[in-house]
Parts: sequence; C-alpha cells; structure tokens
Amino acid sequence: MKSTISAIVLACFLIPPSLFARCPISANSTLVVNASVGNLIIDSSGTDSVDWDVSNKQIAVQEICLKDEVSLIGTASNGTIKPIPDWHIKVPRNVNLDLVTKAGSITIGQLDSKINVRTGGGDVVVGNIAGETSILTQAGNIQAGDIGSNADLNIDSSGNLVLGNVKGDVSVSTRAGDITIASARRIVNAFTGGGTMLIHKVIGSFTGHNDAGSIRIESAGSWVDASTGSGSIFLKMVPEKQTGDLHVNLQAGSGDITLFLPNGMKADIQATGLQSQMKSDFPLIPQVARGFSGLAPTTAGRPGPNISSSFTTTQTGQRNGGGNPVKLHTSLGKIEIKLFN
Repeated sequence: MKSTISAIVLACFLIPPSLFARCPISANSTLVVNASVGNLIIDSSGTDSVDWDVSNKQIAVQEICLKDEVSLIGTASNGTIKPIPDWHIKVPRNVNLDLVTKAGSITIGQLDSKINVRTGGGDVVVGNIAGETSILTQAGNIQAGDIGSNADLNIDSSGNLVLGNVKGDVSVSTRAGDITIASARRIVNAFTGGGTMLIHKVIGSFTGHNDAGSIRIESAGSWVDASTGSGSIFLKMVPEKQTGDLHVNLQAGSGDITLFLPNGMKADIQATGLQSQMKSDFPLIPQVARGFSGLAPTTAGRPGPNISSSFTTTQTGQRNGGGNPVKLHTSLGKIEIKLFN
C-alpha cells in the first residue's frame, strides 16, 4: 500500500521556509509557483531539481512533487507582510514556468522552454526565452530579452514595455507607457494609452494604436495599420519582395505623418490633410478641397487650436501602375511622402 502511494506522489508536505528544499524535475516538466506575496527570483542554472528558499518565515510553503510537475504554494500566515519576501528558486533551463505572485516582482534568467507569469503588482524582467512567453503585470514595467516563439505581454496600468528580438507573433499593451520592440516576425497588436511606440523592425505585418503619443516603425516588411489619437507617425516600408499585400493605412487625429516608400513598390496613394502641409517626392493630384472651421478635434479630451482659415484636401497618385492601397489621414499636421532606393 505504501509503495503504491509513493509511486503516485513523491512528496506533499509543508516545509519551513528556513529549510532548503529539493524536488526532482525532468526536462520539459513544469514548475508551478503560486505565492500570496513575494518577489520571485528564478535562477536557471540548476540541474535536475527545484531548489528554493523564502526569506520570511511567515510564509508557509507547500511543496508538491509529481512526475511532470512541481508546485510551490505559498501562504502568508499573518496577513500583510512587509517588506515583500524574496523567493529564491533554482531550476534547470529546460523547465517550463507557470508563476503567479499576488504582490511582488518577477525575475527570470535564460530558459530553453516557455513561460507564463503573472503578478498583481511589480516589475517583470526576463532574459532570453526560447519558447512561448506570456507576461502580465497589474502595475509595473516589463523588460524581456529575445523570444524564440510568440510573445504576449500586457501591463494593466501605466508602465513601460521593452522587448528584444521575437521570432514569432507579438501582442503587447500598456494603459500608459512607452513600448519598444527590437524586431518581430509579426506584430498582431500593439497598444498604449499614452507614450512613445518604437518598432525598430517588423518582418511581417503591423497593427497598432496609440491614444496619445507617437508611433515610429523604422522597417516594415508587410502591410501596416497604425493610428494615433494625438501624435506623429513615421513609417518606412522595407518589403523583401514587392509582391503580396503591402497596403498602408495611417491615421493621425492630430500629428504629422511621414512615409518612406521604396521606388519599386506599386501603390495607389490617397492622402488627406491640410492643403498647405502636403509634400511628396512624386506628383499628387488634389481633389476638391473643403474648408475647415472651428477647433481641431482631438481624442485627449481637450479642444485643438483654431484653424478656421485652413483647408483640408485629399490628394491622390500612383506608383508603378498602382496596386497596394496607401491611405494617409491627419486632421491637423503635415503629410510627407519620400522615395528611396
């Protein structure tokens, strides 16, 4: 009877935080941590076990060792604990992580696996992660290195987000803060409620919105849909091939639009903005201009300056016989289209 039970579960008991516990763990298994409070510090230099220690004895930790999963469940025995205790955990690099702390930061070294981490309040810093990466913080910043698969990073309040090179699809959001991405295969969604958005390179398509701030995409290899309520948009189209969907849709409620197009790209241009503020490296044909009076609209809850003497117009043109729709619109700002080889 005892041997049957031990074959199912290796151990399941309360361990005093002052002790250093060890649970065997194999490659591609999962470490699950559920902490009521704590800064989770993950050292990925381990070998074949999970070693851990908690800096505060008021945290009761239950350790559960199963064949393909190790769980650490921490409960504060005396209500609110200050300062927030540190959880030092050492694991092998080939172990998946599923981490939750209701209050505290999360720090992870390099891993050859995937991670799913959530914190109720605190910064998240991770190194290079080979697998899928999902990060959520209710309040804090996120900084991640290179990701070998898809990345889903979200900040539920104000905070800055920095991401390295991503081989998969990217979805990122912050209610108010800067977003910086080194490169991605594709950006399926990027959102910030206010701040600067800087994308150094996206190999495929881009979809993103900034409520109040600029969007800068220094290299895009496929179609782009970008909008900002108040701020400038900069885009340089650098497709590897001139075939496929290369449409461009840039919308600025109040701000300048600068677009760089390769000489050989097929495009049907439609640019709408202030008549006196449009510049292009190739001829555009003005359509019927209409007077614009009153206050310029904004999405930031404040009226814009009075531009009653200005005119908005739509200008159109073609490149290389036309093809990809290129639509640019700003209510108040300049539009500039540049060609490059």
